[in-house]
Amino acid sequence: MNDDIYSDDLHEALLEKNNTTFWKFWRSKFDSTNKCIQVDGCVDAIIANNFCSHFKNTFTCDNTQKAESLRNEFVQAYKPFCF
Repeated sequence: MNDDIYSDDLHEALLEKNNTTFWKFWRSKFDSTNKCIQVDGCVDAIIANNFCSHFKNTFTCDNTQKAESLRNEFVQAYKPFCF
């Protein structure tokens, strides 16, 4: 029954768009005291930069002409959506 009350409180806070209350309930239920503060010996912004570099290298096209062609195609396709 206690879980039902808690779930209802979380649901109500979300429905009421009460961010402060929602995140208070969320953290009390799901936050862990065992938080990872390092990835491969790095912390904070260095971690974000490492992820950025990794995925940029992973998803970069080897063929620069094809990459430019795809970029131009994207720009043309979404031009009407730019303000």
